Amino acid sequence: MWQPRFLQWIAEVAPKGMTGLYMGVGQFPWFLTKVITGFYSGWFLMHYCPINTPPSAMNTQFMWLVYGFIAIISPIGLILVKNWMMKNFKTKAE
Repeated sequence: MWQPRFLQWIAEVAPKGMTGLYMGVGQFPWFLTKVITGFYSGWFLMHYCPINTPPSAMNTQFMWLVYGFIAIISPIGLILVKNWMMKNFKTKAE
C-alpha cells in the first residue's frame, strides 16, 4: 500500500533529469524483499508445514505470527521516520 506513495515521493525529490535513476534505485527495497522472501518462506514451510504431516500436527500459528510481524514492521518504520523524511521537503511545483 505504501509503495506508490513512496515512488511518488522519490519522483518529487529527484533532481531534474535524474527521475528515472532515482525511481530505479527506489525499487531496490522491493527487489530485495522478493529475493529474501524466497529464502525464508521455504524455510518456514519446511519447518512449520512439513510434507506428509497431518494438518493437526503442524504448528502454523507461529509461522503466521512471524509473517504478521514482518508485515507490520514497514508501516511502523515509515511512521517513525516520517518527520525525518519530510524535513525540508519541497515538491517540484514549489
